[in-house]
Amino acid sequence: QGFDKVFSLGKVFRDDISSNHHLIEFTMLEWYRCHSSLSDLIDDCISITAEIARAWQSVSDLDVNMPKKFLVISVAELFKQHADLDLDHILDRTNDGDEYFLVKLLKDRQDYLGQNADFMDAFFHIMLKYIEPALKLDHATIIERSPIQLAALSAPCSDDDRYCDRFEMYFNGLE
Repeated sequence: QGFDKVFSLGKVFRDDISSNHHLIEFTMLEWYRCHSSLSDLIDDCISITAEIARAWQSVSDLDVNMPKKFLVISVAELFKQHADLDLDHILDRTNDGDEYFLVKLLKDRQDYLGQNADFMDAFFHIMLKYIEPALKLDHATIIERSPIQLAALSAPCSDDDRYCDRFEMYFNGLE
């Protein structure tokens, strides 16, 4: 429609159980930029976070914990570091038709997964049990290059179609 940059800031609702980590209602900033790379969007997140910290400090005496450093790392590297799993190999096996390969790996390690667990269940089990608790609290972690099975409208990476161009930012143990 001729707009290169569009944003929305507003209340959104999640059909989920409310907890310390998940609210039913929250405020979300969403933006789109034409002709931009994923690294441009990561830079946006870093800049927006820094601007929020500056704005908060200018209007409040409260010391708010905002990230001062940002680590950008791939999901595959996190799987290797914190779960001792080779995600490239897992995706090769999964994409070659063994869709329950990751589930079997975890069950062989005595990890508990439900009876009907699939790749997505196993992936998020690893994120919740091994990776998220290991993320440092003194900086933000930007996790990039998710498995293509989790693409949710993301494009495949141009250099490796096992992964998609998307990222998530974690800080203080929360996405």
